[in-house]
Amino acid sequence: MLGGRMQPRDIFDGLLLAILLVVLYIQVFGLSFSSERLQTVIDTLFGLDLIFYLVFAGVLAIGFLGYMFVYLPQKHSQNPTQ
Repeated sequence: MLGGRMQPRDIFDGLLLAILLVVLYIQVFGLSFSSERLQTVIDTLFGLDLIFYLVFAGVLAIGFLGYMFVYLPQKHSQNPTQ
């Protein structure tokens, strides 16, 4: 993307990725929605230890801080105020 505008190739690539993800989802999970599957996911999430959630939150926080203090200043230094 140049200048913040979507190029026709970007739109095509996005649509191709969306179609691929839909096909993969249907291939793996099928078309039907199972409440048993949802209950299994919920039970698994509630069954995880608190340490898992703390580590996951820490990783997200480190990623956010890296984005905020590394990526954004570099992006703004390359693009003067508009």
